Amino acid sequence: MTDLTLLPQLRSAHERANVANRAATLATSAFVGIWLFFMTGGFWFGYWLHMGAFQQVHMTLLIIGIASLIYLAITEPYLRDVS
Repeated sequence: MTDLTLLPQLRSAHERANVANRAATLATSAFVGIWLFFMTGGFWFGYWLHMGAFQQVHMTLLIIGIASLIYLAITEPYLRDVS
């Protein structure tokens, strides 16, 4: 079973927050990976067609994804159970 299927059965709020943080980190990492992949082909295609806005969308979404990963990494220590 995955962590998300066990979410209602977890006992403490810290455990639920840790599972949610892990799921968000995994999803955001996949998001960043997709946009890195799109940048590989998209930049080449955008330069070929001379479309600056096409390239800027890929870069903007990559920056948003990296900023989200940084936020998740900063908030992760506060979610740990202190007991």
